[in-house]
Amino acid sequence: MYCDGIYRGETQFTPVCLSDYILQLTVSLAKIHSLDYSKIDLSFLPNQEKISTVKIRNRPPVLDDLLSEGRIRDVIEPIWPVAQKNSSTLLHGDFWPGNLLWKDGQLIGIIDWEDVAFGDPLADVANSRLEILWHFGMSAMNDFTAQYQSIMPTIDFENLPFWDLCAALRPTSKMNTWGLDEITLKRMRKSHSLFVKQAVRKILSSNISP
Repeated sequence: MYCDGIYRGETQFTPVCLSDYILQLTVSLAKIHSLDYSKIDLSFLPNQEKISTVKIRNRPPVLDDLLSEGRIRDVIEPIWPVAQKNSSTLLHGDFWPGNLLWKDGQLIGIIDWEDVAFGDPLADVANSRLEILWHFGMSAMNDFTAQYQSIMPTIDFENLPFWDLCAALRPTSKMNTWGLDEITLKRMRKSHSLFVKQAVRKILSSNISP
């Protein structure tokens, strides 16, 4: 189910049963992160932490104030990178509803693997959390997170807020190029702001101070 060469599914943004949709999405991501690659050389894949470090270390001269880029960077730059607590896994790199193919209510394909990488599974989880928040709301995002934790009990979630901020940096200076109407942009910026505030609050209340 991990390529689209023989599938004839379609993306789905208005699922009949959102809870089942989120469950199938979560199970599929967990399967990717659980793949046994012990007999496969993945050394050619980019390291996700290094990708994120390049983004974090290269502060642009003009920040995206609409997405609180300055606040994100002020918090994460002094403490990045954080010590990785999970074993590195295969990462899709862009696991969101637009890259999932559905047919008759079943997830049948995962497409667009050009951002595949190797690293902490929380990187994928954080990106998916933001995308689910944008498309389906806070409750769906929380359900996804709880379900992933249940399926993957050995994953340490302590560093999730840091990866959430990495995910929040990805759309900075790009969102206006996505061809979205102003109402949608306003809604997504508001959700993004809540996402960032939640992550910052958790980081500030932890033992690591920016």
